[in-house]
Formats: sequence, structure tokens, C-alpha cells
Amino acid sequence: MTSIVIPENVTSIGDGAFARCSSLEKISISNSVTEIGDAAFSSCENLTDITLPEHITAIEPSTFSGCSSLKNITIPESVTTIGLEAFKESGITGIIIPKNVTSIEAGDEIGAFLKCDNLSYIQVDERNTVYDSRDNCNAIIQTEDNSLLVGSNNTIIPKGIKSIGKYAFYGCSKLKSITIPSSITSIGDSAFVDCNSLERIQVDEDNTVYDSRNNCNAIIQTEDNSLLVGSSNTTIPEGVTSIGLGAFLGSGLTSIFIPESITSIAYNAFWECHDLNSIQVDEKNTVYDSRNNCNAIIRTKDNSLIVGSSGTIIPNDVAIIGADAFHGSGITEITIPSNVLQMQNDAFESCNSLVKVTILSGITEIRDYTFLECQKLEEVVIPDSVTKLGESVFGKCKNLKNINLPEGITEIGEGEFSSCSSLESITIPSKVTVIEDGLFIGCNNLTEVTISQNVTKIGISAFMECSNLKKIIIPDGLTECDGSAFDGCDNLTSIIWKDIEYKSITDFSDAFMNAGNTFF
Repeated sequence: MTSIVIPENVTSIGDGAFARCSSLEKISISNSVTEIGDAAFSSCENLTDITLPEHITAIEPSTFSGCSSLKNITIPESVTTIGLEAFKESGITGIIIPKNVTSIEAGDEIGAFLKCDNLSYIQVDERNTVYDSRDNCNAIIQTEDNSLLVGSNNTIIPKGIKSIGKYAFYGCSKLKSITIPSSITSIGDSAFVDCNSLERIQVDEDNTVYDSRNNCNAIIQTEDNSLLVGSSNTTIPEGVTSIGLGAFLGSGLTSIFIPESITSIAYNAFWECHDLNSIQVDEKNTVYDSRNNCNAIIRTKDNSLIVGSSGTIIPNDVAIIGADAFHGSGITEITIPSNVLQMQNDAFESCNSLVKVTILSGITEIRDYTFLECQKLEEVVIPDSVTKLGESVFGKCKNLKNINLPEGITEIGEGEFSSCSSLESITIPSKVTVIEDGLFIGCNNLTEVTISQNVTKIGISAFMECSNLKKIIIPDGLTECDGSAFDGCDNLTSIIWKDIEYKSITDFSDAFMNAGNTFF
């Protein structure tokens, strides 16, 4: 179905009515419709043309979220409310806010226009009494308090604006330049996150709260010398003492020099800097270093690598890889040396270019979410020293086909291989006694699983939606199995337990419970 016409006798469209209709391109809605429900058209990724009825009063939450092909839409004058995530991650290039709109969800990570990376034109009707877009600024300003709520790729912040709201420019991926006028006294958290084309930042010299000293192409809070917002061309001036939360998050930064004066770096300051490949710390810095030209930031006192890049080579004297150290980096291959005794949670999360990981002997535990959403990861070498895998260590690693787990592993966390859609076969080590909840959920190419005879429990949704799994041998000593463990295993027709083959989950569950075991 590529097009649809809603007839005159219809008065409402229900929640999620056309959600994820990926082939839908065009829809015409009659004026008899007065209500369109939440997420009615969400993730209709090919929708390009829609005519909204004249009498709706709200664009409800998530109505057009994920409609990546939707470039233009006319909002009727009857609309008074634009809800949370209404246009999130849509393809709209321009929007006109009608005169009667009095409520727009903005200022948080569920804002109406969040991550609209093509949004370049914003106009508010001049008769609107709550919002304006004064001086053709291509932004939505709350008139009463002169706060900029929603920006775009072409925003020019007018003089007189006092604040930039949280997430105001989040995901404006084509924004190249911004000037902060003297009137700005407040900039909200994550205001410029994921602005990966942002090259130039200039703060008006008369601003008393912020500055961009030495043409540094960054926003610095003058009072405490903290860098709040960076860009791909930032040069951190000497005298700046801290790099704030999300300062470079999602930026197009390729290289950075950390001066002697920096004593504090926020945990997510360099997340998702995919192009960052060169990091150098001033040799005189007493808190951090980049020893051996490793292209990383190491906290000197405990030899902990806290920020990595695509060019990082982990030095042999590093003991810890910190939480989220490589989060979203562009690294393609990494070797964890034997001196590393700990990798903290999320260390390599969302490294979407990472293909191969070799962990040398030393680490005993791979913690929660370490390689979560490393979508290109194909090969992982795990040493015999590892005895425990945390939760979702390899979750959503969509290219991972096979993995060898050392026999010494005693515990595998929940959701360990969830949504590993290429995973074909795996052997559970003999010391593991529990198949945890969601362990293989969504592994729709999994055809072969060898389960240790020591396993006594299979948890909730453990094999859910493993649609290619045809045969499984259940350990004789199993005493507990969740009723949803094999939901969606539509081709599973051979379940062998105590040398007897059962053709369906129902047959197996009946026999299992009749033997005095728990199938819950």
C-alpha cells in the first residue's frame, strides 16, 4: 500500500494506526477527521505527502516521528498544541507555526522537533501571542521570556534573546556557524549536541557570562573557565579548567589538544566523536596525559583511559578502560593488552565502525554493555581469564555470526546476545547454570545452540523470536523454564529432553510440568 484516502465519514484516526507502514508514500485525510492519535504515522519512512484536516487541534505525541522522507507539511490554523516527539527524526525542511499554537513540547530529549537534521526554515505566524520568530531568525522563541526553544540549521540568534533552551539545536547536523549575542545569560544542557557540521562559534565580546576567547570556536563560561560547547574547529585556550557535560558530544571534531590548565573532563564530553583520531595532552598537565602518543586521554593517578579515539593504541601500562571511554568513536580494531585488568560499563558502546576486538589475558569480567550496539563487530577474541559476562555485553551487534566463549565462564548476563541478528551458532560453557532473561531474544538467524547439562533454569524470553531455531536439546537437570522462553520460535519442531523428542513447546511443557518441574 503506497497511498490511502481517509473518507468523509471517518472522524478520528487511532493511536499508531499507520505506524511503521514503510511503503506508505501519500495519504489524504478528509476534513471530517477531528482527531489524529499518538504515533499515528510514526516510522512511515517513505511518507512524502500528507494533507491534514482543517479541524484538528493537536499534533499528538510522535505523530510523524521517524518519517524521514517527509519534507514539508502544512499545520492547520486550528492546531493549538504540538506534542512531544511530534516530528522527531522526521525529514522536514521547513515549518510554519500557526497563530493559535500555544503549546510546543521543547526543552528536553522528547522535544517536538528533536533531531530534525534537515530543518532549515522556521516561521511563526506574526499573530501568535505565545511564540515568535523575530527578525526572520529561523527559530521558535517564547515571547514572554525571550527564550529560544527550537533552532534550525539556519538560525541567527536575535539580539535580546536571554536564553537558549535545553536541546534547542539538538541534531541540527547542517548548522555550520552560530553567534551568541551579548544578551544571552543561560544556555541549557545539550543545546548543541549532535551538531556535527558546526565549525564556527563566536560569542559577542560584550557578553558578561560567556566568551569565545582567542577565537577558540567554543562557548566558555567566563566565571569558572569551563568549556560548555565545542565545535569541529575548537582550540581549547590555556586557562580553561574544565570541559563540561556533552561539550563535544556528536561533534565533527577530528583532533584536540588538552592544555595544561584542564583538571576536569565530564564523562560524556567526547561521546560520539566518530571522526576524532588525534588526541594530545600537554606534557605539563598534572591530571591527564597521552603517554606514548596513544591518541587518548589517560587519568594519570590511576592509569585509567577515560577518552579514546579512532587512532588510539592502548599503552601497556594502562590498568583501566573507563566507562564509555570509546562511546561512539570511529575505531575499527582494538587490542586490549594484558595489563588492563578492568573495562568499565559501556566502554565501547555504539562504536559502529568496530570490526575486531582482541582481549589479551588479564581481564576476568567483561562488564555490562561493553560492546552494545557495535553494529559492525564481526570478531571477538575472549581470553580464558574471563569468568563473567555482564548484561547485554554484545547486545545489538548485528554482524556477529559466531563467538567462542571460554570454558571458565560461570555467568552470562541478561540480554547478552539480544538482537544479534546474524548470530548462527553458540556453545554455552559447562559451568553456566542459568540461561538468563532475554539472552538470545531477536537472534533470528540462530540455528544451533549447545546448552550445558549443568543448566537448571531458562529465563524469561530467553530464545524469543529465534525464528530459525529448529532443534534444541534441553539439559536433563533443568527444573525451571519460563513460559515465554521460546515465544516466536515458529520453526522449533524438535525439543529433546531426557532422550525424548517433542514436536512442540506445548508438548514439551506438558511433559516438563508432569515431571514436577516449573514452567511459569
